[in-house]
Amino acid sequence: MTTRTVQDISINLALRVDHCITCGVVFGVGDDFRARRKEDHRNYYCPNGHQQHYIKGSSQAEKLQAELERTRTREKNQREYAERERERRLKAERERAAARGQVTKIKNRVGNGVCPCCNRTFANLGRHISGQHPDFISK
Repeated sequence: MTTRTVQDISINLALRVDHCITCGVVFGVGDDFRARRKEDHRNYYCPNGHQQHYIKGSSQAEKLQAELERTRTREKNQREYAERERERRLKAERERAAARGQVTKIKNRVGNGVCPCCNRTFANLGRHISGQHPDFISK
C-alpha cells in the first residue's frame, strides 16, 4: 500500500477585479499581468474565452510620452511664431528705413531746385526753399 502525503500550500495572491467587455463575467487579474498588458497592449482572454486588450494610451508611460510630445510641439510652434514675428519686425524696419531714404532723397532734390513732378530745375525753387524753409533740407 502506498501512502500519499498531502501538503497544504498557502499562497497570498493579490488580484484586481476586472470584467469581460463582451459577456460581463467578473474575474481576477494579477497586478503584474495587468501592468504588462497595459504596457504591451497584447490580447488576453476572460474565463469564457473572449478576447480583451487595453487600448493604446492607457498606460502611465504612454500618457507621459503623449504629454511630452504635446509640450515639444507647443514649444516648437512658439519658437516658429517668435521667429515669424521677428522676421516681420525686421522687414517693417527695413521698409521704414527705405521709406525714410526716399523722403530724404525727394527733400534733397526739392531743396536743390528740382521739381519732384517733372524733374526740371528751377533756380527760384532752390532759393525759396533755402531762404524760407531752411529746416526742410536739414531733416
